[in-house]
Amino acid sequence: MELTNTLNNNINTALNNKKNTKMSKILRGEVSKQIPVSGGMLDLIDMLVYGYYNITPDEYNIILENATDEEINNFIAPLGGLEKATISDVKKGIMVRNKYVEYYKPKQR
Repeated sequence: MELTNTLNNNINTALNNKKNTKMSKILRGEVSKQIPVSGGMLDLIDMLVYGYYNITPDEYNIILENATDEEINNFIAPLGGLEKATISDVKKGIMVRNKYVEYYKPKQR
């Protein structure tokens, strides 16, 4: 419980700290609004995916529902640790993200 609270505090601080954007990734507005700020270990893993790929929970669900096993493996491979991930692994993960997020994105009228 203490670890979860510490991680949640660190995530909240990072999301709310506007001065920290020089070296950090800027999330899309809809992503930062939908990232849960509390929960268990599984929620922390989901938050990692949301932040890493800059996706909303709905977009994440679309990927998990529609991607093949190979695509899901490519999608999660870079999350095992960036020191182990190659540029090719990251590129494959981004290709999976883009394939499903762009294809299922609601059409703007």
